Amino acid sequence: MLTIRQVLQQNKEVAEPDLLLGHVLRKPQEFLYINPGFTLTPTQFSAFTKLCERRKNGEPIAYILGYKYFYGLKFKVNKHVLVPRPETEWLVERALALVESRKSIKSKVSILDVGTGSGCIAISLAHSLTSHESRVTTSIIASDISPTALEVAAQNAKAHKVNVEFVQSDLFKNVRGKFDIVIANLPYVPQGMYELLYHNLKYEPKVAITDGGEVWDIYQKFFAQLPKHLKPGGTALLEIDDGSKPDMQKMIHTLLPGWHAKFSKDLGGLWRHLELQRA
Repeated sequence: MLTIRQVLQQNKEVAEPDLLLGHVLRKPQEFLYINPGFTLTPTQFSAFTKLCERRKNGEPIAYILGYKYFYGLKFKVNKHVLVPRPETEWLVERALALVESRKSIKSKVSILDVGTGSGCIAISLAHSLTSHESRVTTSIIASDISPTALEVAAQNAKAHKVNVEFVQSDLFKNVRGKFDIVIANLPYVPQGMYELLYHNLKYEPKVAITDGGEVWDIYQKFFAQLPKHLKPGGTALLEIDDGSKPDMQKMIHTLLPGWHAKFSKDLGGLWRHLELQRA
């Protein structure tokens, strides 16, 4: 049979073959580098070959491995939830900064995560806030339209031993009360762009990527409902499509007059983040 060195060489055109091989062998990547002459069993070689075929067909490695790291934490992922992206970590960082700014008030901060998916945002927030000493008490609710996504999120919350309340809801429909911070990473890829990128996105849940339109209808609904659920002085944090900024500005001007909107770029130079401050 073949050695680690040989199978990696044979599959060098596959993206991240070392992760796949480590998964099959149940060994860390360091083991592969230290033991290049290790011989695979027929069963291991067969399993690795099958995973490589899945990867060649464009399946995200997170789905193949069954997990993805986000904000330093390991999250279970499957076909029912979007694979967490690094640029989304900004939502966690900014929310933590907003909570930190309230520590002198010693007040309770209520947070809502709309469209939670795997729960990576809400759970990362809860984990960070409980792992460090804080004079601010927080309550976190996470909602999603998909019951199967919420099942994954609940499993992740249990794995990380955090307290997050999950609610099945289409945007704010089943959510009660007003919040200090509302976070949303909604389906923002236009239908036309989704069709162009379908080969790269076909394995992920369509409902988490696009609302099926070209003019971001879901944001129209979100902005129209937001005032009923964001406290005066509260903040909404959103991840958006780079090309949506002009339309977002128009929506905010029409639906949220007097609110302060701040757009910022991600590390790739794209207009990806929106912070809305209610007067």
